[in-house]
Amino acid sequence: MKMKTKLLIILLLFISLTSNSQNEDYELTKKEIYNSLSNLSISLNTPKSNTSVFFVIGIIVENPELNSCADITSSKQLNKSILEVIESSNIFKEIYVEGENGIEGMKSGKLVELDKNAMNISLYYDSEKSIGSVYLGIKNKKQAQRFISKLIEKIEYKHCLKKLKRKI
Repeated sequence: MKMKTKLLIILLLFISLTSNSQNEDYELTKKEIYNSLSNLSISLNTPKSNTSVFFVIGIIVENPELNSCADITSSKQLNKSILEVIESSNIFKEIYVEGENGIEGMKSGKLVELDKNAMNISLYYDSEKSIGSVYLGIKNKKQAQRFISKLIEKIEYKHCLKKLKRKI
């Protein structure tokens, strides 16, 4: 075999193995998120207006009257409902993690600037196997508004979600 052919085969094999590894990491992380429903905190954030709704498990919200939408006590069922809407809205297509050079896609490896998205979703999970945080981004304003509309139909806290939707 010629040297160029050998190099090409090695390069294709390396790309194939790297791609499979990234996909396995993505699937494993997604599974860990679903396995941690009882220890999952979810933040919905609009970077342009710096407005957030934070669904938190494991803390008691001391003064909900102060800002009733900032920290909402969550539950396993509420987290499951939110993840179902994320899944049905096709937002899980890329999961972003903190990498050496910034926030990067698990599948693509591409760097992303979260502040350029219409909305970001942060998932902080704690499962039996791992603890971590990942980010999901919605670039398009209309898609972010549709996502919030689906959440409004499915979960409580409609006033908080409507406020967030107006700020997108």
